[in-house]
Amino acid sequence: MPDHFHAIIQPGEEFNISIIMNKIKGNFGNKYNKIMGREGKLDSPGFMTKE
Repeated sequence: MPDHFHAIIQPGEEFNISIIMNKIKGNFGNKYNKIMGREGKLDSPGFMTKE
């Protein structure tokens, strides 16, 4: 499925998983919007984790 990715992330003391995912999704969304010449949110809020 080309609409998602899987990552194994080990948060450190400085950033928790929510901050890390926010940065990943925000950076990707900003770059995608710039390339595609669009504005606004790219995806739905939140993320899923599996422990």
